[in-house]
Amino acid sequence: MRFEITLRGDCCVHNRPTPRAWPILSALALVLAACGSGEHGTTPDRKLPAATASAETSGGATTETSGRNARAEAPDPEIETETLTLQPLARTVAAVATIHQDHHVVANVTARVAGRLLDIRVHVGDRVRRGQVLATLDSFDVGDARMAARTADAQLTLARAEFDRIRPLVDEEVLPRKELVRVQADLDRATAARDAARARLALLGLAPDPVASGRPGSTFTIVAPLDGEVLEKTAVVGELADPARVLFTVGDLSHVWAEANLVERDIAAVREGAAASVTVEAWPGRVFEGRVTYIAATLDAVTRTLLARIEIPNRDGALKPQMPARAVIDAGASVPVLSVPKDAVLLVAGEPTVFVLESDRFVPRLVDPGPASAGRVPLLRGVQAGETVVVRGAFRVKARALASQIGDAH
Repeated sequence: MRFEITLRGDCCVHNRPTPRAWPILSALALVLAACGSGEHGTTPDRKLPAATASAETSGGATTETSGRNARAEAPDPEIETETLTLQPLARTVAAVATIHQDHHVVANVTARVAGRLLDIRVHVGDRVRRGQVLATLDSFDVGDARMAARTADAQLTLARAEFDRIRPLVDEEVLPRKELVRVQADLDRATAARDAARARLALLGLAPDPVASGRPGSTFTIVAPLDGEVLEKTAVVGELADPARVLFTVGDLSHVWAEANLVERDIAAVREGAAASVTVEAWPGRVFEGRVTYIAATLDAVTRTLLARIEIPNRDGALKPQMPARAVIDAGASVPVLSVPKDAVLLVAGEPTVFVLESDRFVPRLVDPGPASAGRVPLLRGVQAGETVVVRGAFRVKARALASQIGDAH
């Protein structure tokens, strides 16, 4: 399309404006883009002068289909229109998040007693079962506890034998009854000592009868407390271990958490149990579905955000702890509204605008857009159901409209 533009005063007639004319044309475009007035329904809207028929069809008619497929027979096939209808728009809340392991199925494994590590049987990444041996150590405390248990067992055996020997003699009045009282007291003390020794073994996770187990008296095994994967390992053969040192971290990564940070304006829209989807840069195009299982009671004092925990199945292990992520949480369906794709709303003269098909022209219409959700923007004012709006190629329509306004002015 070719425009002949005539400039008066210091400019001559050219097919292309001279450099001195550019400021004039720019200012003229802005003025024309903001001028005009109109009325639509019950809401007054300011309109730009209509563009020349960029949506012309044969005989002035247009070909329309339902929904997004509605299209005017325009010279530019990249321009698509959509007939506005009232539909519930799914409300969502977007937030940045971080992937964390599920703290309900993770354990830090330590030695219950101090000792020297003799053998390490697993490495980071190994799958382990509950009760599986991770390492063995040699401990003086273990040896002492087992020795005390053996001594207590022996003393109890002697006390019971003495009681069994004295009791018939007392019954036959060969010995006085005070001898029976004495051996009964000795038996009670031996029984208490044996019970205390076995309780100490139980606290250490040791068998009550170390001799029958066939293990050396001072060795101790460290076992996995749950099914999962070895996530961390600090144990080294030959080093001293103590209860304050974490030797292994075992966790089940078949479920993970995405901890999302909600800004204050979104807090009221999110509820526990809401469905959520999570994406990470490591897996472009893949969406991980989950559900909100926890919302914190207080805001973070530094970031002024509220933590929302999303539990996500992770059976293939694709999500790794500390991965940055983006979460989209379902906030429920809103009341029926008119909505368009985000790209359909442009700024014209600084105002949000859509292009509405009127007769054979695309006319700019000022609108009041709401918050975007699921890629669409609700239009709160400025349009009505049944009107046809440009949903693809709006920028091209805008450019042609401004060019036509400049040509019409001359």
